[in-house]
Amino acid sequence: MLCRVMRLLLYGSVLGAGLLLAVSVASNGWGLYQLYRAAPAAPAQVAARDAQDGQWVKLTDLKVRCETRVEQRGSTFFLATDAGETPIALHLLGAVPCEAVTAEGGFLPGRYSRAWLEEKLGVRFPGVEAEGPDVRVFSRTLAPEFQRRALLRLLPMLGLGVLMTFVGARGLYRAVRARGSGRGGARTARGGQ
Repeated sequence: MLCRVMRLLLYGSVLGAGLLLAVSVASNGWGLYQLYRAAPAAPAQVAARDAQDGQWVKLTDLKVRCETRVEQRGSTFFLATDAGETPIALHLLGAVPCEAVTAEGGFLPGRYSRAWLEEKLGVRFPGVEAEGPDVRVFSRTLAPEFQRRALLRLLPMLGLGVLMTFVGARGLYRAVRARGSGRGGARTARGGQ
């Protein structure tokens, strides 16, 4: 009896965890897919002051300060300015030397303090005072190629969630069926005596 209850709990837990994983990955994946599909064929070439938050663009007036290069958690950060000297924190993926910087991506919504960049991202630009004007953050992660790669990374997790849901539902169904047939079998045996 205890073994059957444990099977019901085990398969019920696997079913619940699988559903939770599959639904959360699918909802995140759907949002990324919609962004990816909505992206134009090529980025708009604009000045930084004209770029809207979240828009995929290639900046034409960016002046990168090479001495501020920082590598952190698989990303490279630079401090840059536009033609109007507005400070911009440039976030690129991987180790990128100053000569290879291409400003293709998008601005994250809002402005961020340098203290926030240091606290949340671990980025402190060398040779730049900690207190200064808030910066706009320009990130390569808003480019469609990154969104496509992120979607491809979600597929194994979605597969795992679907597999867990299937295994949990199948095991739960069999455990309930075996429990029901065990009771019915006992009644038949008693009735036959």
